[in-house]
Amino acid sequence: MAKILEARHLTVIYTIRKGLFSKAEVQALNDVDFEIEERGSISVVGESGSGKTTLGRVLAGLQPPTKGTVLFYGKDIRAMSKDEFMKYRRSVQYIPQDPYSSFNPFKSIESALMDVVTFYKIADRRRAYSVISSMLRDLQLDPDEVLDKYPHQLSGGQLQRVAIARALLIRPKVIIADEIVSMLDASLRVDLIDLLKQVQREYGLGVVFITHDIALARYFAADGELVVMYRGRVVEHGRTSEIIENPRDSYTKLLLSSHLEPSF
Repeated sequence: MAKILEARHLTVIYTIRKGLFSKAEVQALNDVDFEIEERGSISVVGESGSGKTTLGRVLAGLQPPTKGTVLFYGKDIRAMSKDEFMKYRRSVQYIPQDPYSSFNPFKSIESALMDVVTFYKIADRRRAYSVISSMLRDLQLDPDEVLDKYPHQLSGGQLQRVAIARALLIRPKVIIADEIVSMLDASLRVDLIDLLKQVQREYGLGVVFITHDIALARYFAADGELVVMYRGRVVEHGRTSEIIENPRDSYTKLLLSSHLEPSF
């Protein structure tokens, strides 16, 4: 399989104010390497502040690294032409933790999805409704119950499915799913993960699944890879089954000991 995304020596440093006259630096990522192949499944797990969300945002081109390189099919994204960069941004879709923050509260779901179809010229307006409706059904949503609603009128689970549908409409190569089940009731988490795995197979996607819960990370990428992050570093990376059966890093052992059973 071809490598879609590669990250080499990624470092991200934030400067924060400490009082009126002093500043401090926080290293969110520290010399991180990462790669995902076509159709690959990778779970990135770590506690809050481990750098996993920053990694996802850098991979998706939503923020630049302080140091290091992101490659899309082997090409440095900083050396791309405008057209090449747009193709990369279209191919790597980031889905944030809070779906309500990613939708315009004053636009209906139909309007929000129609904007995507129109902007990316996915279909003409005559076919747009059919394309959108078909995508929503793939995400187990009834278009008649969803399209005329506004974001606040949907449950978190429904709106997160709409967010996935919006990403899939663009026909990406990779989806970066950042804590997309953390706001859901425990009983609904496995359903959304199963749905994500289903659309991954059907659409031939690579998926980076970011979570703080190692049980969920193991469940999603049971046949894939696991990346364990701690304080901006990758402390363990390999086949999920091998890391679960034989963890080497003390932090990975701590995560496993505190999550003996899946939390759903």
